Amino acid sequence: MLQNPADTNYFYAAERDLVNVAGTTQTMAGALALTAHFNLISTCANAGDGVALPAATIGSVCVLVNAGVAAAQVWPCNTENDTIDGGAADVVDANSLAVGATRFYYATSATNWKTITF
Repeated sequence: MLQNPADTNYFYAAERDLVNVAGTTQTMAGALALTAHFNLISTCANAGDGVALPAATIGSVCVLVNAGVAAAQVWPCNTENDTIDGGAADVVDANSLAVGATRFYYATSATNWKTITF
């Protein structure tokens, strides 16, 4: 388990992205598209800055750690009509990712992500 956002030795380089700057438009279209399984949001300067999950595929995971100074919005993939926790397609996660929080997203179908926040 990742105890400290700065301690990234747990992850193989091909599976992680450690320098993510959240999109600042506070919209799905402007959210930073994530491509790795493990993602450190290193910069989230304003509440509502956001990231977008990869397209859901059954069994895939995406872990986010917010090391920014503001809560981040998390959007589903903006090209796939994906959902988060069974919500409406292409709608932001109802729970923003708090500063210092870690959230685990796992795909239960080809269009839905479920969440666990640590």
